Amino acid sequence: MQKSEFKNLITKGEIAREKKDYKTALACFDEAMLVSGKHNLWANFIEALGHKIVIDKHFWWETKDKGFLELMRADVELGLGISKLKKLPPRYLAVFQLRMGDVLTEEKNFKESVKWYLWAVRSLKGTPKNAGYGEYLGHYGKGLVLANKEKKAKNVLLKSLNLIRKDKNLRHFHRLILESGVISWLALAIKKEDSRKSEELFSEAFAMGRELKNKYKMSMRLKQMEVMKKEFEF
Repeated sequence: MQKSEFKNLITKGEIAREKKDYKTALACFDEAMLVSGKHNLWANFIEALGHKIVIDKHFWWETKDKGFLELMRADVELGLGISKLKKLPPRYLAVFQLRMGDVLTEEKNFKESVKWYLWAVRSLKGTPKNAGYGEYLGHYGKGLVLANKEKKAKNVLLKSLNLIRKDKNLRHFHRLILESGVISWLALAIKKEDSRKSEELFSEAFAMGRELKNKYKMSMRLKQMEVMKKEFEF
C-alpha cells in the first residue's frame, strides 16, 4: 500500500467517524489494517487500530453498553501487545496507553487513568511538541481534573492549548475538536477558583461544538459537552 493511499483511508475514516458514518469509517480502518498487516507494515496497522478504537469509544458514549467498553479494552490490549511484540517506537505505544487511560476514566478509576495518561505523554519524549503532543497533554489534564488535582490540571491544560493553537498544520475541524475538548476541561479545572471565567470558557467550547455539528455535521463533541454541562452544572 502506498503511503498516500494509507493516509487517504485514514483521513476518510476520520471524517466519516466524526459524522457518525461508522459503516464507512470501519471499512476504511479495517482495510488499512488488513493491507498493512499483510505487507508487514505494523506501524501503519497500529495507527489504523488507534483510530478504530475511537469508534468503540463513541459507541460506548452513545449506548453506555459495557460490551463496547470491553471491546475498547480488548483493542487497546491488542495495540499494546503488537507495539511491544514488533518493538515499535514508543510513540506507537503511547496511543494505546492513552486509550487505556480513557477506558479507566469511563470506569471512574481516575487515579489509575492519570498514570496511563502520564505514561502516554512520556512515551512521546523526543517527538515534536505540536498539536498531537498537545492532545496527549489535554487527556492528561482531563485525568488530573477528574482526580481532583485542579491546580496541576490547569497548568497542563494551558500548555496543551498553547501547543494546539500554535500548530498551523491542523485542519479546521480537527482544531475545533482538540480546542473544544481542552477548553471544556480547563473550564472545569478553574470552576472553584473563578466561576465566571469558567462559564465563559465552557461557553466558548460549547460554541465550537455547535460549529462542528452545524458546519461539518460532526455531532459527537456537542453531545459529549451536553453531558458534561449537565454532570458538572455549567
